[in-house]
Parts: sequence; C-alpha cells; structure tokens
Amino acid sequence: MFLLILKILRDVILLPFNLVVVVPYYIYNRHETLWPSDVQAQWFGSIPFSIGVLGLLVAIVQVAANSNGSFAPWAKKDNLTVVGLYSLVRNPIYICLFLTLIGEALLFDSLWIFYYSLGFLVVCHFYLVFIEEEILEKRFRVVFHHYRKRVPRWIPQTEPYRQPKFRSGIMDKIKQGKSKSRSRKTSTE
Repeated sequence: MFLLILKILRDVILLPFNLVVVVPYYIYNRHETLWPSDVQAQWFGSIPFSIGVLGLLVAIVQVAANSNGSFAPWAKKDNLTVVGLYSLVRNPIYICLFLTLIGEALLFDSLWIFYYSLGFLVVCHFYLVFIEEEILEKRFRVVFHHYRKRVPRWIPQTEPYRQPKFRSGIMDKIKQGKSKSRSRKTSTE
C-alpha cells in the first residue's frame, strides 16, 4: 500500500503538477491579459478550475483502484479502467487537466496560459489518436475496441458504459473467424 501511494505521488508530481503548476508559473505574464482592464471576470475561472482539480483526483483514484496504481501514459496497465468517470468519457484525466488550465487562465487573467491550454489540448488529441489508443488497442484488443466504439473521446455521454462479460479468448476467436471469412469471400470472387 505504501509503495502504491509513492507511485501515485511520483506520477502526480511528474505529470499533473508540472502541467498545471510549474509550466503556467513560468509562462504567466501579468501584462498580457485575456480581458480589458475594466472587466473583472477572473472569478469565472474558479468553476472550471474546481471541476478540473476534483475530477483529476477522482480519475486518479479510479485508475489506481482498477489497475496497477499508475495513471501515467508510459505505465503498463493491468486492466482497462472503464468505471466511474471512464464510463462517461475515455480521457477524463486529460479533460480535467485542460479544465484546470482554462480555469487558471481565467483566474490569473493570463493570455499565455490560455494559449498553453489550447496547445495542450491539441497535443493531447494527436497523442491519443496516434499513440495511446493504438497501444491500448494492441494490449486490450476486443475489450478496448468495444469500449472505444461506445464511449466518446472528449465529450462525456450521459449514460454510463457497461462492459459486457467477455469470456477469455472467445471474442478473439470470433474476431479472427470474421476476418478469415471475409478473406475467403474476397478470394473466391
């Protein structure tokens, strides 16, 4: 248990802390603002900031409880997390990090943190599409394929995903059988 907590703390310091505290601290420039000086809209930032931080904590706990304890993209997962926030949207950690950054941009009235949050979202999208989802597809095969078809990447759905009971190896055989029958049909035509 103690090692699990240390692993989670390490990952929190390496990823979310650096992304939402260290980088914004260094790019913050109080002279480049989002709003004209007479508009006092900073308090609006507390809403996405609070939702982002709370959601991030919930998502990290859900991954830790369901897998090997690490939510870091480079960590090999034992199980695909499809419960809690992950039953509504495939990438709650990235969404919560983005909400936290948007909240910071509004709270600190920072144009540069706003640009950084948009850049963060673009980089995350390409990373997810071209790297992470391919890794998950290879590792979890039919389970991830089924999950990916039914749970959106960015916009949460209202009804939670319910994972069907896959019997070990049967879905892989069914999938292989379908691809063999397709190849037979094309070869006979």
